[in-house]
Amino acid sequence: MFTLLVFQFLKYLYVVIGVLLTFYGISVFINIIYFTVWLKVSEFRKPIVSTWPQVTVILPFYNESAVVSRILEAVAELDYPRNKFQIMILDDSTDNTSQKIDAFISNLIYKDIDIYLQRRTERDDYKTGALRKSMRFVKGEFIAVFDADFIPPIDFLLKTIPYLLEDEKIGFIQTRWGFINPEQSALTLIQSFSFDAHFIIEKPIEQELGLFINYNGSAGVWRKNTILDCGGWPHNALSEDLEISFRAQTRGWKALYLPDVVVPSELTSSLYLLGIQQERWAFGALQVFRKLWKDVLLTKTSINRRFHAFSFLMVYCIFVLLVIQPVIFLTLRLFFFPVPEWFLVTPVFLMTGVNLITVLATFKKKRENWFPHALYLPLYILGVFGFSIRVGWGALKGLLGMPQEFIRTPKTGAQDGFGGKQESVMPSWQKWIGYVVAELLIAFYLFYGIFFALFQKLWLSGVSFFLFGIGYFMVAIWTIVEARNEKKGQ
Repeated sequence: MFTLLVFQFLKYLYVVIGVLLTFYGISVFINIIYFTVWLKVSEFRKPIVSTWPQVTVILPFYNESAVVSRILEAVAELDYPRNKFQIMILDDSTDNTSQKIDAFISNLIYKDIDIYLQRRTERDDYKTGALRKSMRFVKGEFIAVFDADFIPPIDFLLKTIPYLLEDEKIGFIQTRWGFINPEQSALTLIQSFSFDAHFIIEKPIEQELGLFINYNGSAGVWRKNTILDCGGWPHNALSEDLEISFRAQTRGWKALYLPDVVVPSELTSSLYLLGIQQERWAFGALQVFRKLWKDVLLTKTSINRRFHAFSFLMVYCIFVLLVIQPVIFLTLRLFFFPVPEWFLVTPVFLMTGVNLITVLATFKKKRENWFPHALYLPLYILGVFGFSIRVGWGALKGLLGMPQEFIRTPKTGAQDGFGGKQESVMPSWQKWIGYVVAELLIAFYLFYGIFFALFQKLWLSGVSFFLFGIGYFMVAIWTIVEARNEKKGQ
């Protein structure tokens, strides 16, 4: 009797998950088609500025020796009135990054720049703690923030500040991320697919439809009064960028996205670090959901806008469902409990199709020759499914309020598509073995499911098991090889 109840529960859970995933896939598909076929993106007229305001550029650092000099020199060269320009360096480093910062400050070339240096011996609250502590010393009416691996173009401030002056309700501006090293490896290339989808497809749709727009943590400009109105930079936040941007918009501030202002940055060359980064972002989004769901619910805005905000914050839960769904279906079928395969295959094929169409749409918008990159699309799709366990685990921890350690994503100082020497990034095997074991166990279970599906003539289910199984197996083996290569190189 108990076993029957368990299987009945799994059956209903399987159907509910299938419906949710299908609804999500259809909604994203409609958005993509709408954007690529009908939506006309507004062109912004840059306002004329007669008097330039005081601006502060904040640069947070933690052990970024490979890239610190590059970003400091780029920011020092920004075209902006020197008597209205302040650079704030927030240095939490424990390596020779600090020595490179000191050398930059002592350079006579930059003596005409107002530079403030903040150092902390304790990294309380990580980046957001450093930002919060620095606010007392900010001189600027507007604050631009760049992570260490970004290289702002010389006219960045001249292209962004005018919009904040024209409309006093704009709380922050986000610009588009570009990439220095997409061609460095297959891993960096498929990362660029994902980021381009966000910045070239997703954000313009949100802006044109008047939806919530997230600040991405770098290459953006904030109105200082907006930050103060939100109570300062968030406390105890792993995704301080997402939290403060959504909090500002619930308080009536507007966000502006400028897709034509592109700031180059560096993509990570480590699959392990990519997984950690994705897990951290998933955790942060659900952490923000727990903190702000009441604010979003009660904000004076349209139901559609609130629904989008909730969907955005909870989107990483999709990966939890993606992990569960094929396992439930295979288990029920193995124990002769009949459930229709369409609740599995429809979401899987929708997710695959949506990701492919989105990437192809970015190629069209960038006017790139898509064929050379199209050869990497199968690897991209396998990566989407293969990272489901790591991303889903991050989302689950964020939703349940479990602790999450902040692990930085160090960069190599890539130039013109070529990466520098990657510092040691792999922790002890105890830190990552859990992911690998889970991925391999589920992968082998789904490999068995492929043969079972073929025997039962469930052809589409077999394809679904293949996508998940190969994806998990690829990510697990890639992690092991990366750890082995790093150990050999030490």
